[in-house]
Amino acid sequence: MMTKMKETAGVQRKTSTFLRVWHILKRYPLPSGALALLLVSLVLWLLGRTDLANWVLFTIVLLGGLPLLWETVQHLWHREVSIDFIAVLAITGSLLLGQYLAGAFVVLMLSGGEALEAFALQRARSSLSALADRAPRTAHVWQDEQLVNIPAEQVEVDMEVVVKPGELIPVDGIVVEGSSSVSEADLTGEPVPVRKSTGML
Repeated sequence: MMTKMKETAGVQRKTSTFLRVWHILKRYPLPSGALALLLVSLVLWLLGRTDLANWVLFTIVLLGGLPLLWETVQHLWHREVSIDFIAVLAITGSLLLGQYLAGAFVVLMLSGGEALEAFALQRARSSLSALADRAPRTAHVWQDEQLVNIPAEQVEVDMEVVVKPGELIPVDGIVVEGSSSVSEADLTGEPVPVRKSTGML
């Protein structure tokens, strides 16, 4: 029974990895398609079919360059010049000179860079959203020599907040008593807990 459960878990992990890759390919079709066609052209070139390889590269440049050309025209219409303008010039030059491989690499680099930027932005938004969801809703504060719970948004400057072991810190502040190791992974990405003591933020 134990072996069967392990095998099932392995299949689930492989399926999950495949689904993640499939979602990435669907979300960023231009760089994914350009990379796939570049590999096809490489295989054709190794087989000696340079004519077909050039046609595949031409397809990459044409299909990848048209969206960039349209975006550049829109930017120029609004009197905005971006790096896409330089890329369009490079792609146009590669078409005129018949250097389809160079143009294909320009398409791949530009579309891949935009995809990585969008992916990083989405990861950052997801991390911030997860951090906000995990934020404590209440804080333990000293009031009239008693420890009471109040909503975290009602904590004011100079209030003394008590953080118990294992709890998340509800607000920013300066340690006035005690010491502990605090995980800042959600804020800085550093996995090692940081030691906090009196006088530290």
